[in-house]
Amino acid sequence: MQEKFDVVLSAHARLDCLTLRYGRLFKSSNGTFEGTYDDKKTQDQKPKEIRNGNQHYIGKFTHADGTVISDIRLVLAQPNKYQIARTVISVLLSDGGFSDRGVTDLIRDLRQENEITPEQIVRDFHPLYISERIPTTAKLFTELVKMGIKKDSDTHDDGVAEALARAKKSDAVAQDRDKKIIELIQKIRQLEMKNPTYSGEDIETAPICTLKAVRAGTRVNKRGKTIECTYFDFEENVPTRVMDAWCDQDGEKTRNALLLIGRRVMTTTWKPNIFPPLKWCRSIYEAW
Repeated sequence: MQEKFDVVLSAHARLDCLTLRYGRLFKSSNGTFEGTYDDKKTQDQKPKEIRNGNQHYIGKFTHADGTVISDIRLVLAQPNKYQIARTVISVLLSDGGFSDRGVTDLIRDLRQENEITPEQIVRDFHPLYISERIPTTAKLFTELVKMGIKKDSDTHDDGVAEALARAKKSDAVAQDRDKKIIELIQKIRQLEMKNPTYSGEDIETAPICTLKAVRAGTRVNKRGKTIECTYFDFEENVPTRVMDAWCDQDGEKTRNALLLIGRRVMTTTWKPNIFPPLKWCRSIYEAW
């Protein structure tokens, strides 16, 4: 069954996987995906990956800049109620071929240590990858020595062990995201409750989205009165959110929002049964 949804690329997916396997380096992380769930590959994962809820999908990825990559395999984190877009953990060829997992772990380690850049991965390593010259970490290590990135005296086993350790740490950080989001929501609610006008109303936060634009405008309320407001547009397929001017009498929230364009944000509403969180905004905060 075909599915379509918003996705956000993890740093590893954007800077290591897409650069190495597809020769693409995107400046932003947002896009959409249309394709099908691959139950067989999902069940063939490591037990830990299955427990974490990782899922394989095959289909078409469309980046926010309009670039389309067809016949791509995405490894997605399990759906998260705190954000609209699904997180892309990794990007593979549709048939999963050309190299073992250790190759991308070593590439990630080198990139995180600033020994190589994403641009260099596209320029130097992608051609090696698609020509199947670096199917294993041993072959990759040989090429690194040829390029002068690694010395002959360096050992392959030590390099790979360091890469695996760093990859494991990165995975642990990714798995901690829900805890951090819950802590952020609690912090935001505490800040909202300090507002002098707060008198015990329910406070609701909208799922994390990527802010695309901030626009000044007006709307007409049910009594026919024109209300000045600020409109927030998002990269994800969600409604434009409205913040009436009375919520931002000194304009500070709007000024701060302009600085958050392109970043992931969380917005609040009070009395969510009257002001749905995906349609209205009381305050806006950077998600991380």
